[in-house]
Amino acid sequence: MSTLRRAAAALIAVAALHAPGAATPRAAQAVATEASRASRIDAARLIKDLETLAAPAMQGRLTGTEGNKRAQAYLASSSSS
Repeated sequence: MSTLRRAAAALIAVAALHAPGAATPRAAQAVATEASRASRIDAARLIKDLETLAAPAMQGRLTGTEGNKRAQAYLASSSSS
């Protein structure tokens, strides 16, 4: 795990431990799970998403435009996979 990922996971864990209700075992497990997810960033997928959203087909993604609707649909479909 890279230093940046470890630092991000540690920061999430520390912040969550100081959140209201963090003293419960379920909250502690949720923190651990979220920290684990944060440490598994897929660089290839991030690059693919960035290239897709920055592509000319998205037409700049100005609010209310067809390009904006395409970007919304892409993000919605990619977050469910």
